[in-house]
Amino acid sequence: MVHTATETSTSMPATEVPPQQTPHSSEEVVKQQISVATTVLLQAVDVLDNHLTSDEQLTIQSKHLPGSTIGKHLRHARDHFELLLACMQSQPPRVLSYDTRIRNTPMETSIEGARTALLDSVKRLEETVPTISFDEEITLQAITPYMHTFKSTLGREVRLTITSHIYWLRRIAVVRKFTLRTSLVNGEYQARSFPAWNLIDLPFSCVSSPANWFV
Repeated sequence: MVHTATETSTSMPATEVPPQQTPHSSEEVVKQQISVATTVLLQAVDVLDNHLTSDEQLTIQSKHLPGSTIGKHLRHARDHFELLLACMQSQPPRVLSYDTRIRNTPMETSIEGARTALLDSVKRLEETVPTISFDEEITLQAITPYMHTFKSTLGREVRLTITSHIYWLRRIAVVRKFTLRTSLVNGEYQARSFPAWNLIDLPFSCVSSPANWFV
């Protein structure tokens, strides 16, 4: 007797293929990152233009963050962009260290000084970033507290500097909650609220829950 083999077909669940994302060109990536960087810097300018009324408000120390002032945080946030820009404009092999501090600058004590400095950084970013390759490898130096060196790229550091700036905006919001509301001396100041910075609209993946930046 001849037995005929019968094939049994097993139905497999269909696998959903995720949609393919169109890769961005190098030029598009540079434009996008410049857009994000200038956006966060201009939000700091908005704080100065629309939510501070005197230079003194830049120097009032927070009771909850000892030694913290809005002026210092604005300066520190800008420092990272300035150090990265200096690295971009140096001759290869390029070395970057964020541990350098440029303290006691006019932007710590003057609204106009801070505004001028921030807008200058925006201008320099727009002029300098398109001239470099995001893939260029650089040496990153960091004190942790020991001196270490790491390999990085200019593109990666642009992205991380944006993250750092957002962090310092958050610190400013914390100082605002306590300092500016307690700076009412004989009615000289009025309590003011900082803007709820529109971080959710930034094309930057780390800003996943904007409300948490102000907790």
